[in-house]
Amino acid sequence: MTTKEIRAENVEMYSEENGRANKRIKDLPIDRLSELPDSLLIHILSFLGVKHAAMTSLLGKKWKFLWAELPTLEFEFYFWDKNEKPDKILNFVDGVNKTLATRSENYLEKLKVVFKYRERFAQDVDNWLEFALKSKVKDIHLSIIFSEEFYTLLELMYSNSSLTSLSLRGCILDPTGTIQWSSLTKLQISEVDLPQPVVEKILSGCPVLNYLQLCECWGFTCLSIASRNLCKLWVQDPESEETKQVLQISAPYVKSLILWVTLEETQLKLINISSAVDVLFCFTGFLSDLPSDNVLSNTKEFFQNIQHITKLRLGPGPVKALAALVLDGWQLPQNRLRCLTIDMVCDAAETIPGILGLLEASPHLDKLIIDSIDPYVVNILHACLEFSIFLYECLFSFIFMLLTYLISSISRYTQHFLSVGLS
Repeated sequence: MTTKEIRAENVEMYSEENGRANKRIKDLPIDRLSELPDSLLIHILSFLGVKHAAMTSLLGKKWKFLWAELPTLEFEFYFWDKNEKPDKILNFVDGVNKTLATRSENYLEKLKVVFKYRERFAQDVDNWLEFALKSKVKDIHLSIIFSEEFYTLLELMYSNSSLTSLSLRGCILDPTGTIQWSSLTKLQISEVDLPQPVVEKILSGCPVLNYLQLCECWGFTCLSIASRNLCKLWVQDPESEETKQVLQISAPYVKSLILWVTLEETQLKLINISSAVDVLFCFTGFLSDLPSDNVLSNTKEFFQNIQHITKLRLGPGPVKALAALVLDGWQLPQNRLRCLTIDMVCDAAETIPGILGLLEASPHLDKLIIDSIDPYVVNILHACLEFSIFLYECLFSFIFMLLTYLISSISRYTQHFLSVGLS
């Protein structure tokens, strides 16, 4: 056999082997991951979030629209530059529209949209919410940020049996009829005018509501909550001219209460919070050097209505007002506190009388936590942080450290003045 014939035979053998190899390659799947069921792939993609999951559309034909079927869709556009280009917001809105257009109306767990709203996008937002409702969504979060324009909530939103959680910011609620949220357990409404009739429709239309947060809302003066299911209530006044003249709260079954109120302007009336065990009390805005009569009256009203609670957290404002009351001779009523947390940013001289008065009125106290950025307060009250000993032993230690500090300070100043006088 000649060299030429040998080479030809080798080429033929190589071609046959190469052909068999190519056939094996063609018979093999592209990748094992793509062979997995769509439901499993969607579950895997759900850990990436929308932004990163969308990048998988480049992997192949099967992956092109798979990411749009995620059970949770979150679209967020945080942009607050005054010189922003309108195209950026428009591109964001178009992106949400295209994503929902490629998605089938399968089950949707959550839809979250955060962006700077413009009135021309009202129909787009309506379409997003309508799509979510058709997909039996359970959780909707719609937040209008950095905008002077408000979105009026879609009328279809007021009657829904699948929603369990709803968070609205900068959205006007103006139902023409009743509100029917039969499955809603969590409701958060922020930064919007909320007239009293709308509040009453909300309270009557959410029979299983467990958590209600009204943050920086105005327009209502009374919260009368008769539901036994509502356990946590959060009410926060806006830090603006939109304050309430009166805020009346009757919530006999609420167990946890958070109050951020503008007591300089608002008259607080706690009618019934008999089931409350955990309360946070703070003032919005800034207090003047001398708390006004209205602030002092509201502070008295508060402490006279929380004698039964076991856990209390106070902001700097109430502590300062309480100190003024104690120095004026007012004695706090005895309470059942077990845990007390105090947030302070004031000088020690302005707050310590209030703390002492509160400790004297808390014979059952087990735990005291003081958060302060004042080094003097930290030094004086260090031994009282998170203690689990008898109150009077702790109180004695507190007073002893306070007296030691005051005596040492007086001694230093006396020596200084004597040295100056002798010189």
